[in-house]
Amino acid sequence: MVLNCTDTFMADSSELAEREYNSYTAIIKQDGPWWIGWIEGIHGVNCQERSYDELILSLKETLTEAVQFNREDALRMQGEPIGKN
Repeated sequence: MVLNCTDTFMADSSELAEREYNSYTAIIKQDGPWWIGWIEGIHGVNCQERSYDELILSLKETLTEAVQFNREDALRMQGEPIGKN
């Protein structure tokens, strides 16, 4: 399963836009009544849900948050203000 991740950012001072990132591979398995999955190569992005569709949504949300947190950490390490591109 390949998931796409998007990030919302300010295109200018008044307009929100979305930017597409790379594709990511999700590993998905069913374990009894539960669906479990994680994103290959992205530490901490793993989820467990009762249905396949809920798992996909949960993985996308968790991946989006992880990408944003990683981006903010990288900007902070460079000394750049957070929330500005």
